Amino acid sequence: LEIPGAERRAIKRFFGREVDDIVGTVNESERCERHEPALAWWERLQRAGFAPRGGLAAVCPDDVHPAVGLCVEEGTVGITFRGDVLVSVLAAVPGEGA
Repeated sequence: LEIPGAERRAIKRFFGREVDDIVGTVNESERCERHEPALAWWERLQRAGFAPRGGLAAVCPDDVHPAVGLCVEEGTVGITFRGDVLVSVLAAVPGEGA
């Protein structure tokens, strides 16, 4: 892929921090982020009165790199690699009672 130099450096910095956070941190409590499945976040959102937003399939590109896939579920789009979800995007709206 042709990526301009500034963007390439930004990507390297981002992923360098991610790798350091994952493999360079001995104590789990010192990590910068928590990795949890989207389902755990949906449970929190629903308890707080939110509901999944529909229509996410419309924002998914038709052509993605062959190494990855998209997993579209109600209110969630996940980017997958070899069947494992790497990252998810959730879209929620206030529920009727909120």
